[in-house]
Amino acid sequence: MRSFATGPDAGHPAVTRHRLGGGIAWYVATAPGDLRELPAGIAGDAGVAVPRDLPDTLEMVHRGPYVFLVNHADASCRSRTSRARS
Repeated sequence: MRSFATGPDAGHPAVTRHRLGGGIAWYVATAPGDLRELPAGIAGDAGVAVPRDLPDTLEMVHRGPYVFLVNHADASCRSRTSRARS
């Protein structure tokens, strides 16, 4: 899918995809700083709705009726969320 352009791994895969059974496995060999569109594209292909108004550093996790927002930034942030799904 994508390869390293420079450094000791230049030319080697940085992003791979493998179909297995009824699904697809992705491997990203690097922090996706310049690949921000990649996770959203993968989620969209899998039919997963991605909230559009979340800051890049805010992660939304659903566990049953609960919704957790995990801020990966050093500073606080705000976001509007709808009620948790049932």
